[in-house]
Amino acid sequence: MMNPRVLLYEPKEKALTVLRRMIEHGETYSIVKLWHELQGIVTYRDFIFFLAEPEKLDIPAYITGLPDEPFEAELAKIKFMRGAKSLRRSFPEIEEIRATVKARELSGDRHRYEVKVSVRSAEKLYIYSEEGWDLPSIFDAITDKLKKILTKKSNKRSRKSLRKFRPQSPV
Repeated sequence: MMNPRVLLYEPKEKALTVLRRMIEHGETYSIVKLWHELQGIVTYRDFIFFLAEPEKLDIPAYITGLPDEPFEAELAKIKFMRGAKSLRRSFPEIEEIRATVKARELSGDRHRYEVKVSVRSAEKLYIYSEEGWDLPSIFDAITDKLKKILTKKSNKRSRKSLRKFRPQSPV
């Protein structure tokens, strides 16, 4: 089915302007034309491709349950991969990072997301979950929280107290 109100742009148009108008009008694509000739079709995925290059990780990082909306899903994936890469640089003992996204539709098009991230290291499993309306900001918050958890100093004593094991003398 053809849309009668297609968004048309010149090649010299700023990408941010095109993206804002696409979001305002609820369109998933726009057409780039030059002198009444079609030059190409631009989608959200094209903007994501230009904004960020895919992250390459040396550890397994999995994300499941991403929403169908391409712009939000791709942005969340990029943020997750960047967070995983920075965690890996800070903590080389990390073996695997896994994220699960669950969406609940509350009213109309609005979704509330619950994201659960587990980080497996050689000695321990760290699990963190966060809820919210905006998926990319949830991944930002989770990355910040995981960095705090992993950098928190352990409260273990290095040696045992001698007073606790001193035998009591009979009176």
